[in-house]
Amino acid sequence: MRINNGDRESTIPSCTALTGNLAAHDPSVYEEMSAPWELIATPVGRGSFGHYKAYLITPNVVAYQESFDSAVRVRGLTPTGMLGFLIPLRTGRRTAYWNRPLHEKGLPISMPGPVDAVIEARQSHLIVLINLAVLRQALPDETASALISATTQRLLPLPSKETAVLGRWLLRTLDGVQQQPAMLHHPAVVRAFEEELFHRLRDLVRTLKTGPHRPGVTQRRHGLKLALEYLRDKDTISLSVPELSTIAGVSQRTLEYAFRETFNLTPLGFLRLKRLHKTRRMLMTIPRDETTIADIAYQNGFYELGRFATTYKGLFGELPSQTMASPSVQIPCNPFMKFR
Repeated sequence: MRINNGDRESTIPSCTALTGNLAAHDPSVYEEMSAPWELIATPVGRGSFGHYKAYLITPNVVAYQESFDSAVRVRGLTPTGMLGFLIPLRTGRRTAYWNRPLHEKGLPISMPGPVDAVIEARQSHLIVLINLAVLRQALPDETASALISATTQRLLPLPSKETAVLGRWLLRTLDGVQQQPAMLHHPAVVRAFEEELFHRLRDLVRTLKTGPHRPGVTQRRHGLKLALEYLRDKDTISLSVPELSTIAGVSQRTLEYAFRETFNLTPLGFLRLKRLHKTRRMLMTIPRDETTIADIAYQNGFYELGRFATTYKGLFGELPSQTMASPSVQIPCNPFMKFR
């Protein structure tokens, strides 16, 4: 994969996910490196053009932070086959999308189609693009429908507090992968990032709704039973919540109600708990000279190492480093396994 960054051309090897930085000091270079957008960039007013982008590309998601030195108007087409939305970080009086000022309590959102935006000088924002086919599979029907429906108004009406939380998480994630790009060599990290994004979108869209109908008790309990039976001795690293709901034969919403009322956890929270316990077993049993805490965390889908350490200590009463520093434990064979 070759990318022209305006100053030099670099080659990035193909892998599960990519991260990096791009810069352009000419509108034509910016247009070229804006793919999969099809854009025409016209400077507005005075000032030297400058565009800077820090990106993360996974199989189903493109997320990046970009900023501009000078004001520019961009017109063209949004990416084919992708739903996209923007989270403002720093805007200005001229900032507008589709000839409308940026709404304070909502996010510009689009499906494949025309785009017209005025980007203010020194503006900074986050953009997220999601494969539409995957979005429909990964999110509950009502969540995907709400997002797609919002594109008709080109605005997803969400409270600024909730969008700020999403923005801070994305910034942390981008900063983390920029500092430790090797984590993206672990497929579990890439899957965990996409799963976390879908989970956060589902929670955000839920704030727009009131009083959903609760599925029947029998259906919830039967779905939970099937899900737990499947999870017995299964590796949860590659398992997503949509896949688990399909296995359980219930909708994602039904499965969430079932997990919440039984464990006070979402299905994703339950899967994370299992991964945390697996991580602890690995830290206890693998010799220290054979691996690192970071590698074990990445193998189990934990890519925010600071957050991982805090959660781990809250759950087990010690830091991962303390667990690993203890003498390795040899777990004996379980004699009761033969009865299963």
